[in-house]
Amino acid sequence: KGEEPIPNAEVTYISEDSTITADALDNGDGGEAIIYSNQTSRIYGNISARGGENSGEGGFVETSSAGFLDVTTPPDVAAPMGNGGSWLIDPHNITIVAGDDDTSTGFGDTPIESPFNASADDAQLTVGDLIAALTSGADVTVSTGTTGNQDGNITLDTDFDFNGIGSNKTLTLNAANNIVINGQILDGNTNNTTDSLNLSLNANSDSGTIELYKNIRTRGGDITFSGNTILGDNIVLNTTANGGGDIRFQGTVNGTSPGNQSLTLQTGGSNIIFDGEVGGTTRLENITATNGGSGTVQINNNIRTLGGTITITGNTTLGANVTLNTTGNNGGTITFDGTVDGTSAGDQSLTVSSGTQDIIFDGEVGGTTRLGNIITNTSGTVQINNNIKTQGGTVTINGNTVIGGAVVLNTQGNGGGQIHFNGTVDGADSVNPNLTVSSGTKDIIFEQQVGNSQRLGDLTINSSGTTQFKSSVDALNLTTDAGGTTQLSGSVLTPSNGVQTYNDQLEIIGSVTLTAKEIDLNNTVSGTDDGEENKAALTFRSTSGNNIIIGGKNSTNDNLDLTQAELSQLEDGFDSITIQGNSSAITVENDVSFNDPITLEGATTLNANISTTNENITIDGNTIIGGA
Repeated sequence: KGEEPIPNAEVTYISEDSTITADALDNGDGGEAIIYSNQTSRIYGNISARGGENSGEGGFVETSSAGFLDVTTPPDVAAPMGNGGSWLIDPHNITIVAGDDDTSTGFGDTPIESPFNASADDAQLTVGDLIAALTSGADVTVSTGTTGNQDGNITLDTDFDFNGIGSNKTLTLNAANNIVINGQILDGNTNNTTDSLNLSLNANSDSGTIELYKNIRTRGGDITFSGNTILGDNIVLNTTANGGGDIRFQGTVNGTSPGNQSLTLQTGGSNIIFDGEVGGTTRLENITATNGGSGTVQINNNIRTLGGTITITGNTTLGANVTLNTTGNNGGTITFDGTVDGTSAGDQSLTVSSGTQDIIFDGEVGGTTRLGNIITNTSGTVQINNNIKTQGGTVTINGNTVIGGAVVLNTQGNGGGQIHFNGTVDGADSVNPNLTVSSGTKDIIFEQQVGNSQRLGDLTINSSGTTQFKSSVDALNLTTDAGGTTQLSGSVLTPSNGVQTYNDQLEIIGSVTLTAKEIDLNNTVSGTDDGEENKAALTFRSTSGNNIIIGGKNSTNDNLDLTQAELSQLEDGFDSITIQGNSSAITVENDVSFNDPITLEGATTLNANISTTNENITIDGNTIIGGA
């Protein structure tokens, strides 16, 4: 590029019968051959910078000019025993057009007839000439400068079929301004399993863009976009085959019309990396990223669509605080088909907003590297099919939750983080999944019904803060740990052989019924009015057909056992306490005492005394006096 300290030629001419050689002989890398001029470079001869016959890599050749450039023969930078070298072409604007390769020495029998005609205004380079250079073993670089009258754009105006180039070749386009891809890049021979092309597209980071109008398939080669990318159509980028290649966007990605361009990325077993914001200026339609294998989708910035879906198949890694947003046009479904992890425990947060559509977590979140905060926003459902873990960050679910398997929500670490369900919580269709919720020292809040549409399995709560159930709960079993307080504002049903175990302090707000085969009260139980004229009233109810034993011992039979120790946990302050048989009998085995009015509903056998502190005792049902 004329940046060396030695003087530059004004005009450089290399005739057809000239040869410039910077080859290694037996061993060693090829050298460098740089042909440059301030005004005009006419390069018609043969240039080589080959690696050694026994060992070594190919060298480097530059053909460029600040003004007029005409190159007719690709250089030879092959290496028989190593990797090919690089060819740098540096005109002003350049268009890569259709055309065959008519190479001379080393590239064919017929002399080439000016396939590459460049001037200060425009230059054209044929696909055939680039293919010839790549096939010879070279890594080819096409570069535009800023010294001419034009902006320095590079345009691919035809399909680029790299069939036959061999494996792991690299084509680099360095534009002083824009890169425009108007033709497909592909291997036209679908049966060829050896060809692969690494593609590096580098536009000016300040003023240039990479404009994609056609699909790119590299057969395992990497694709790198350095600069901001604009989609002019629905685009597929595919690096599958030969182990797959990475796809990386180092700048932003936008459409040309809001919600009308979709992006599909397929890498086989390699990585997909978003460094810049996607859809920040002009939102895309659908975004699908499929990596599979050991690769990851690394998201280092926000992604937005205008009501289009975001589907990530494979594992996801967050490199920053990230927002995925598909709102607009009723929203779009957001699906994480694999795991989701951070890069540093607790330092990356995730916000997911999908309008009226669903949010789906199929893989574990934070299983390897825990996230910071997690927030979901939807008027659809949030389907959780695997565990979610944060490093003390909050989990806030705005939207109804569906649990699709045995799930653990865990925010322990760094003191824990609040877990807040702002919608209903249900199991998936015909499934009674287990749900364990652990928040360290922070609160757990269920704003709406739990298990109302589809019952949960075992519901386990671990928190030394306050757990609030603000509506009804329906689960096979319910267990709270020994720390903190559980507040019940709605009834709890654990049907059939279900057990409710309250190891922490239990606070009854308003009128609540506990229905179970077994209810274990291992800490104090208090009552509070709900502030809406509903006094604190607690009802113990057995599941259908199970008798109730009052004042006895916990047993393994089908009775609901309310022991003396458990009933002594009931603090004064209830408007009423009711023990209700469900088509079953009630038996008082040993003396029991209550601080508040007590009602026994059902056929009752009194084998011992019942007493209160100046409160009413009511037996609503047939009574048998069985003791003295």
